[in-house]
Amino acid sequence: YRRCDTVFFHQIPEYVLAVAPLLLIGKRKTSLWYAHKSVTNRLKLAEKLVDYIFTSSEAGFRLPSKKVFYVGQAINTNLFKPEGIRKFSQKSLRLVTVGRVAPVKNYEIIINACAVLKESWKEQWSLSIIGGPIFPRDQEYLMALKKLVRDKGLSLYVQFYGSRPYSEVPQILQEHDCFVNVSATGSLDKAVFEAMACGLTVITANEAYRSILPPQYFLDHISPVFLAERIKALAGEARPNAELRSIVLEHHSLEKTVNRIFRILEDKETALRIEGTSGST
Repeated sequence: YRRCDTVFFHQIPEYVLAVAPLLLIGKRKTSLWYAHKSVTNRLKLAEKLVDYIFTSSEAGFRLPSKKVFYVGQAINTNLFKPEGIRKFSQKSLRLVTVGRVAPVKNYEIIINACAVLKESWKEQWSLSIIGGPIFPRDQEYLMALKKLVRDKGLSLYVQFYGSRPYSEVPQILQEHDCFVNVSATGSLDKAVFEAMACGLTVITANEAYRSILPPQYFLDHISPVFLAERIKALAGEARPNAELRSIVLEHHSLEKTVNRIFRILEDKETALRIEGTSGST
């Protein structure tokens, strides 16, 4: 600890509380990265102990604080990049969603939207669900989703691939055309940005993306019919989607996020003038 210039805590306020006595020694700069909608008493206490709070966006830190800086989501755009993405007109539309399987992700809405597509759309399409359950209740949810697929006659259209190593995610995304996300987490889901970085069309209902995405990619009304119609409307887009990738490159790339953090830690006032990154309220 004595040999460091600054202490950076990642995501878990309890880490700050655990070493709180050490923070009084040596007057080191301290910072916490936190990107989640939850505001707990432990987070409130941790905010008082650190010098800076770094987060991805306004949705990522919902506790009023003059210590907050919005620095982007830190997506590795050299790893998540377009490769081999083809136009929908050449083959069927390949839909994909990536994330843990849990009720908050609203997968049943996506599956019911697929049922609408099956009955109302003549084009060929498929859906890949990448991810698995973590808790026992999530396992029950997964079983219910698989039953829903069978009941809707979607077994030839919808495939569950379970959890995959993170190293495989870039290639998985590159092999698809459109990323669908109707999560109700309320915080920036990195999977959406990773899909955007790969040049996919994205459709999301996550409120954290409302101010980030062009309106055609944000789902204002969460319903299977509305989602199915949006999929149809965006199916013919040229890919890779340069507009969506540019949003990530400009505001949420790993390099730019890290540079913003370094600038703020080195010289807070200069960083404020250059980047305008303060989220103080």
